[in-house]
Amino acid sequence: MKIAIVYYSSHHGNTKRLLDAVCAENHDIVLINAAASPITERAVRL
Repeated sequence: MKIAIVYYSSHHGNTKRLLDAVCAENHDIVLINAAASPITERAVRL
């Protein structure tokens, strides 16, 4: 089963670094940057 995490990391990028480390351990996680682009129907379907 895939897991989607929508995140927002605006200042120093610490949230992104933390989530990258989590994703390195679990390849079923998909990160969606809320600031980069709107969530599309395709991203939600995973």
